[in-house]
Amino acid sequence: MKMLLLGTKKMFLQILWCFSLISLSSQTRSHYNFVVREARYTRLCSTKSILTVNGKFPGPAIKVYKGDTIYVNVHNRGKNNITIHWHGVKQPRNPWTDGPEYITQCPIQPGRSFRQKIVFSTEEGTLWWHAHSDWSRATVHGPIYIYPKKNSSGYPFPKPQYEVPIILGEWWKSDLNKVFTQFIKSGGAPNNSDAVTINGQPGDLYNCSQSGTFKLNVEHGKTYHLRIINAAMNLILFFSVSKHNLTLFAHDAMYTKELTTSYICIAPGQTMDVLLHANQNPNNKYYMAARAYSTGVGVPFDNSTTTAIIQYNNNNENSTPSFPFLPSPNDTKSAFAFIRSIRGYPEENPFTCPLNIKTHIVTTISVNTFPCPRGRSPSSCQAPNSTIFAASMNNISFVTPRTDILEAYYYHINGVYRKGFPSFPPYVFNFTGDFLPLELNIPKRGTKVKVLKYGSTVEVVFQGTNLVAGIDHPMHIHGFSFHVIGYGFGNFNRSRDPKNYNLVDPPLQNTVIVPIKGWAAIRFRATNPGVWLMHCHLDRHLSWGMETVFIVKNGKASNETLPPPPPDMPPWSVKRKTGKERQNNTLEMKTIRGRTLICVSSIKHFVIIDKRFSMKILTSLGILLFLNVILVTCQAMRHHKFVVRDASFTKLCSTKNILTVNGEFPGPTLYVTKGESIIVDVYNRANYNITIHWHGVNQPRYPWSDGPEFITQCPIQPGGLFSQKVIFSEEEGTLWWHAHSDWSRATVHGAIVIKPKPGNTYPFPKPHKEVPIVLGEWWKEDIVQVFNNFETGGGDPVVSDAYTINGQPGDLYNCSNKETFKVNVEHGKTYLLRMVHAGMQDLLFFGIAKHQLTVVGSDGSYVKPFKVDYITISPGQTMDVLLEANQPLDRYYMAAKVYSSASNVAFDNTTTTAILQYKKGKHIIPSFSSRTPHMPSLPSSNDTNASINMISQMRSLADEAHPIDVPLNITTNLFYTVSVNTLPCSTCEGSHIPGNRLAASVNNISFQLPSGNNILNAYYNHLQGVYTQDFPDVPPELFDFTSSNLSTFLRTPSVDTEVKVLEYGSTVELVLQGTNLLAGTEHPMHLHGHSFYVVGWGFGNFDKDKDPLTYNLVDPPYQNTVAIPKNGWVTIRFKTQNPGVWFMHCHLERHLSWGMAMTFIVKNGKNPEEKMLPPPRDMPHC
Repeated sequence: MKMLLLGTKKMFLQILWCFSLISLSSQTRSHYNFVVREARYTRLCSTKSILTVNGKFPGPAIKVYKGDTIYVNVHNRGKNNITIHWHGVKQPRNPWTDGPEYITQCPIQPGRSFRQKIVFSTEEGTLWWHAHSDWSRATVHGPIYIYPKKNSSGYPFPKPQYEVPIILGEWWKSDLNKVFTQFIKSGGAPNNSDAVTINGQPGDLYNCSQSGTFKLNVEHGKTYHLRIINAAMNLILFFSVSKHNLTLFAHDAMYTKELTTSYICIAPGQTMDVLLHANQNPNNKYYMAARAYSTGVGVPFDNSTTTAIIQYNNNNENSTPSFPFLPSPNDTKSAFAFIRSIRGYPEENPFTCPLNIKTHIVTTISVNTFPCPRGRSPSSCQAPNSTIFAASMNNISFVTPRTDILEAYYYHINGVYRKGFPSFPPYVFNFTGDFLPLELNIPKRGTKVKVLKYGSTVEVVFQGTNLVAGIDHPMHIHGFSFHVIGYGFGNFNRSRDPKNYNLVDPPLQNTVIVPIKGWAAIRFRATNPGVWLMHCHLDRHLSWGMETVFIVKNGKASNETLPPPPPDMPPWSVKRKTGKERQNNTLEMKTIRGRTLICVSSIKHFVIIDKRFSMKILTSLGILLFLNVILVTCQAMRHHKFVVRDASFTKLCSTKNILTVNGEFPGPTLYVTKGESIIVDVYNRANYNITIHWHGVNQPRYPWSDGPEFITQCPIQPGGLFSQKVIFSEEEGTLWWHAHSDWSRATVHGAIVIKPKPGNTYPFPKPHKEVPIVLGEWWKEDIVQVFNNFETGGGDPVVSDAYTINGQPGDLYNCSNKETFKVNVEHGKTYLLRMVHAGMQDLLFFGIAKHQLTVVGSDGSYVKPFKVDYITISPGQTMDVLLEANQPLDRYYMAAKVYSSASNVAFDNTTTTAILQYKKGKHIIPSFSSRTPHMPSLPSSNDTNASINMISQMRSLADEAHPIDVPLNITTNLFYTVSVNTLPCSTCEGSHIPGNRLAASVNNISFQLPSGNNILNAYYNHLQGVYTQDFPDVPPELFDFTSSNLSTFLRTPSVDTEVKVLEYGSTVELVLQGTNLLAGTEHPMHLHGHSFYVVGWGFGNFDKDKDPLTYNLVDPPYQNTVAIPKNGWVTIRFKTQNPGVWFMHCHLERHLSWGMAMTFIVKNGKNPEEKMLPPPRDMPHC
């Protein structure tokens, strides 16, 4: 079994957009390149390599406007895994690129890349980005400037003249990986940093640091915007500027009421925007300085002071800067005097503080210990009493999984995490007492999460404890800003303390300092679906387990649900297990996300067997013992295996080989969730070329695996493999897949079932059972020979010998009684029939005797339910139909027969059947087997009025949960005729028109497939000679399209490979006009890559003045295939928001083969998310 790692496709597009901002030097970009690599830096008299972004320490600034969306291409050129987190950016509905390792993603492995989408919303001011893998954030971090929204009134105060980042950090002279490794290995506290830094520089109070000290030159009388970030690892810091007051106006990118102060207290993770007025004696110099605030008794910390220098312009004196006042390192009173003075600015902030709380959470936050692990000497465990340090929330020390929680939640993978993080402490004690029992020090280990309903109003009280070492804790929540409504010392009193909450102007923050032996209370609304980490931002505490995860469920509306992951999510990591690791593992077979996996119970990971390694199965013991396995710790997409091969099938009294997928006819049904992406590994083990198309799947920005031969790919040749990525987006309901090479789809096809997203339901009562009903055709002759004879003869093809339901003709045909498909139903139950018309040449009527059908969906989109006695369904179309088993216990035929209105065109006039039979309890009534089922009444084969019954009743559901967006302002009007034609052919003996062969056209152009290349490859790589861009917007010849007597010279089209190029974002109206040239008939037209609104239809010639007045622009059906009535017209509308090459053609296979097709090219848009993704590396070659 070949094992493919997902997410290897990279995008290397770099598009820079520059805008003027507050000052001429400021610019924003929509696209950034972050190259994570090592660089040499010298500090404190020694040089070492550190991990950086783009070689910079601190890293590059990101500059955006409020509400922008940007993309950052993160390329890992380092030696270790990496992730990047966008601290304080709420990322609405986009946890996929939030960044915490194994929480929302697997890490970016060395040599790999990840394109991260960063969605800014309500934030304004200063935030920051940093690594979120181990301790790499010590040097991998940088600022984010968020300017007021373009065309807004700007800042709520006079605009400062200049802006300056002030990034506070820590520096170790030792290699940070060694510091971290030793810290984890010892179980004790980490080594203290050797310096605190300002903008990467320790300052001139340290050895060898004077020349590098950061200096800020200011102009007297000007105002400076200091964007202050605490990027330190383990230190809350006091910061001050000598003789200058600071005016705080924003905290964590949310405005506050202006607060003038001589110092600030800022925790790791927090950001503050302050104004500095350069109003002191310009002849002097002034230090800005920072040093630790640390209250833990007996907890070591870096007690040095970092400095930078403020000097006024034209001051060249070599004087010693004056030093600012900074509180003592343990001055809790001063720290919280500042913190409690911060007030929110409700007039400028978008959120009101929740008052009616639905979800109350009280969580303890504690430093703990675990006993020294068995096998280690006590002296190697360096926490108190020969233990190892731990930390917890509500007595659970968080265990980071090795499959990320977000993907486990999204794809329903069991065993990665458990729900049930407690809402209150499991043990109630005097949390802040000075003398606590030692047994309270030991927490439980686990990966427990707290699930929140969408829209919940949440209050969290963080209760510090004095276990092991009471200390302040800066608690950070990803994905949210929250109101800090209260602080206090001692144990939280739920009767007394809420009376002192600030519910009038609480500050909005993303990181809050919980005081030593005290508590802090916050409130927020859970309106951001996804998986969000909550943790202490002292990195030693995070490493010890002081964290948990919120899962916010989807809401009901589409804008309240989690979208699918990006296609380049980092893949799983892979390692070979050692012999020692293989001992004492119990193994369990599982099928998860379409792959057969083995669960190794002792380590809770999955393994996949690779045939390159040996495997031994000890069946006598009932266990599996693997000598060599591959351990998979993070998987991004489900894989399906399609092996295209011949298989022998018997139908209609004869046996033949047919082309199949996995030996099945119809082929396997794919089950997916709305918005999911999957990989289908297509192996061609047949004797002919093959391609596979995912009919109705829009494949946003990814036409590469859409499938039509020589349109978007060259075929998969015999012996070849193509791993096709199938990206589901808005589709929900039933679609299908099929071959798109010659006529191989006659037997190579299957259904696709798209379930609602997790937490969502059908817009109708859940049915008791779902049943795929695939309608098809069967030829007793080899289909390849049928096609070859059709091609060389130049006439109509030989008609099929039978129609089929789920591959079976039914008992009205010879030799078919035994295999007739049967559906067993229980009285009173409702069944969802997932209908697929996989037939080749004709529309079909379908009905069930004495049962009405309720149509609820079509082409992967819901419709307003309507009841019918029968349906009319075109080749290519799918329908979701509810069947109520409400008739007397008996047997009933479901049947399908042709609808064909063309004069003098041969068709298969047989009827296929299946049997619906009622059960009594769990058993079929034995006497029923001899009864002849009731037969449904189906319209006559040429009953056009009956056929249009469906199209006239189709209406989109168009409710709040299933909104529609019908284009109203049309920018591109197109009018296309679809015709059956003739072309000269002196050797075509199968045609009924001497000297001619049958053809077909769109706008009088009979489409000719290119050879030796495909259109998509030619377009993407700017290759000439494959196609031309001259496809006409209107017919080149105007005539009475539906007249009964048309001149024969109109029958001859041109033959060419012409495409229509559409601008990205165009709103298109396309009128498809049937003609009566040669043989007027219905044409089911299918558009790849887009669904469209069917806004109108009619008979005769389209009248551009009269017919648009009848359009349904309120709730038109949303389809991908629409049948043009015989000698009539259909109008569709769609938006070109899917860049790429997209085929449009008639889904009657003879018409497609004759040339009734054309191709759209949708150009790239301006933004990165509007551009085509690059091709996969395994595209088939011609």
